[in-house]
Amino acid sequence: MQDAHQIKNLTSEYAHKVTREKNIEVNYSFPQSDNLWYVEDAKLKPMDSVMGYTESSIGQAFKRAFLFSFVNKYAILINGTTAFTTIKGNNLVFYTRMEPGNIGIARLTVQQQRNRRFIWNINRIGSSMAHFYPPKDSIAYKWAKTQKGVYQITIADEMTNGEYAIITTSIYGIKAYCFRFERD
Repeated sequence: MQDAHQIKNLTSEYAHKVTREKNIEVNYSFPQSDNLWYVEDAKLKPMDSVMGYTESSIGQAFKRAFLFSFVNKYAILINGTTAFTTIKGNNLVFYTRMEPGNIGIARLTVQQQRNRRFIWNINRIGSSMAHFYPPKDSIAYKWAKTQKGVYQITIADEMTNGEYAIITTSIYGIKAYCFRFERD
């Protein structure tokens, strides 16, 4: 029931980005050592994560202090300008042990001169929910639980060539499973 609760808490502007589907059966064997895989040529390929970090601008601090803003805007940053993993195709399918309500999928903006990629994140003061900004960079997905306790994530949005990340946060920090997408 926790999954339904997390989806229910999304604001109406973003609720369409995550869709729960019926449970499914799959014939894959999921190694205990990995947390996220993508499907390529009907085979599972593990994805490595990198640690991300956040950065707020001085303008945001000024806005909160003097304009009584109730919104926080900060960047989730990932070092490097290109992901190690390149996924080609049209239908992207991932499998993960992470709760689908605790991840976000985003298109990253590349800053060549600073050797990094980023996505803006916005949350209301006092809220633990955040959303990617601009909304067009937030990627919609569908999820279903498999018989093996692993979740299938299917990208629902039309994707263009570029840098993307599946992002999750925990008490240990921000993890990003980065990939470069190239359409067939």
